[in-house]
Amino acid sequence: MGLESLYCAWLDRVPFCSSLKRIHYGNEPTRSGPLPVMDPREFFSNFLQHGTGGTCFPTAEAFYALCRSCDFPVRRSIGSMVDFPEIPGPNHGTVVADFEGSTYLVDPFWGSRKALSLNDVPQSVGPEHLALSTAKGGEEETLDVLWRFHTARNEMRFAFSPNHSFHTDSVGFSLFRERYEASSGPNSVFNACLYISRHVKNDVHTIFRGTYYVLRDDNTIESESVEDRNSLLTGVFGLSEQLALQIPPDINA
Repeated sequence: MGLESLYCAWLDRVPFCSSLKRIHYGNEPTRSGPLPVMDPREFFSNFLQHGTGGTCFPTAEAFYALCRSCDFPVRRSIGSMVDFPEIPGPNHGTVVADFEGSTYLVDPFWGSRKALSLNDVPQSVGPEHLALSTAKGGEEETLDVLWRFHTARNEMRFAFSPNHSFHTDSVGFSLFRERYEASSGPNSVFNACLYISRHVKNDVHTIFRGTYYVLRDDNTIESESVEDRNSLLTGVFGLSEQLALQIPPDINA
């Protein structure tokens, strides 16, 4: 199996979701204690038992561990969501691969279904991919990735600085864990409301802030209010009924 095939297989099976963070926090957004599933063993145990995934740092760490177990030469990398300056940065964990003389971005949150080559910057990819383009940006020569949110077609920019770039080997598990813990309390919308997204064939299905979205492969979006959340979580997103019932309602929904 090639790197891109493994990447697509992950997107088709493992949801990006805040379900375990919502269970952790419940209705207490200031609750302390280690955040869940940062350890890949815990991540995969929960996935196999309940179908859960995680948010960016534990998801990237688990995907990194899977790629390494398959002997792909991957590295962790971190950056910042430029359009969310209120969130302490670096605030996004991802995975890159040095493969057959090229460097590729394989991000399990963006879910572009295509390993994005970072050798030729700037570049653009087709509208069928969620990651639109890469470019050098700003005085610090950041590497920018333009990305389209699953629940809307507005574009967001992620920046990776020289200190935490795709081309450094300094990003280890401890830094991933540190930045994940920095997303505690009020520092992430995922702590207060359920976000879950999964690829189903050529579409991307998402629940966010009480709305169910389907991003079709023709780049259109359908949306409706969530009426029976548990049925969606078990039937579309693959969560166990036991786990789905534990997820509390959104705070201030």
